[in-house]
Formats: sequence, structure tokens, C-alpha cells
Amino acid sequence: MDNISIIIRNKNEGKHIGYAIQSCLDFFNNPEIIIIDNNSTDDSLEIVSMFRPILKEKLKIINISNYSPGASLNNTFISPHIANASIDSLDTQIKVFINNLVKYKNNQPLNNIIT
Repeated sequence: MDNISIIIRNKNEGKHIGYAIQSCLDFFNNPEIIIIDNNSTDDSLEIVSMFRPILKEKLKIINISNYSPGASLNNTFISPHIANASIDSLDTQIKVFINNLVKYKNNQPLNNIIT
């Protein structure tokens, strides 16, 4: 599936964020991945940067203060892509979620799906 932007919220999610990004890459062809970071102090942004050679300009990092889910969702609309999804890097069912997203997208138009 092309033309999807995935927003991943991050606040010191070094243990999970690599898995979240890789899961997205496993299911989507050339997705745009937008990381909304809230002043992380762990190694999560270094882990995200390891995906730059694969994603190139399709990897965006937006730094915000005073994180809230609503603030990260507002950034959903910065992408010109047809489909947008926002996920939490701690989502233990991320592969199930993405698989369901793909099934849904194949059957109907998609604007925003949030978990």
C-alpha cells in the first residue's frame, strides 16, 4: 500500500520504537513515518535515525513540548498522503493493528485511524 503516513508518538520509547517502525515497514510499501517526539532523553531518537537510510526523506521527526495525544494528532494533517494512521510505539498488537488497517484500506477509503 502506498500513500500512507504513519505517526508514531515517542517519549523515551527506546525499547519499543524500533519494533514499531519495522512493523510498519513490514506491512507497507514505502510509507512516510512521522515521529512526534516529546523531548526524549533515552536512545529512542538514535534508534529512529537508524531507519534513515531505508526511509530517507520519508522519515520525519517533529519535536514538541507538553506532549498530548491531541497535539500529535494535529500533525496528522501535515502530510499530503491519502491515508494517515497514528500509533503508539507501545502498542503490543501493532502487527495485528497494521494488518487490520491494510484490510480496511483495501475495502474502503481511509482518512485517519488512531490507536
